[in-house]
Amino acid sequence: MQKNIIKTFQSNYGQTLENIYNSYWNNFQIPERCTETYNTINRNVTDDITNRTKFINEIVIGNIETFNKSIESV
Repeated sequence: MQKNIIKTFQSNYGQTLENIYNSYWNNFQIPERCTETYNTINRNVTDDITNRTKFINEIVIGNIETFNKSIESV
């Protein structure tokens, strides 16, 4: 009977300590996750700006060529 009580107590106590450790470790990593998230957002914004700039440049260059051809034909 006493062995069962001790085993149950040790089991519960061990689980509690493990939960505390995991909680602390996860909270400890929050600044690292914030940095990773910021870098991902920054990379996505930069990629989006680059893609939009390329798209606008293609439109402008295409229209300039059309404009030049229309001037030549006049």
